[in-house]
Amino acid sequence: MTKVSKIMIWPSRTIDLGPRGYVKLSAGAEIELDPAAEIGSPEIEKAFDEARKIVLGEMKKQYEPYRKKK
Repeated sequence: MTKVSKIMIWPSRTIDLGPRGYVKLSAGAEIELDPAAEIGSPEIEKAFDEARKIVLGEMKKQYEPYRKKK
């Protein structure tokens, strides 16, 4: 039985802006589970879902100024 106490999601994306070059976006979330939860448990799935929402929202905010320029 494997338990997890910390989840970290830290993706980065490189977006081509055409002749103007590119932009690299990076955002992450770290979630600590206390007490630790079993892999595949609802607590883990909920933590991943919340982290994905946070990261997606941050990447959208970072990209907004570049989208206006395109």
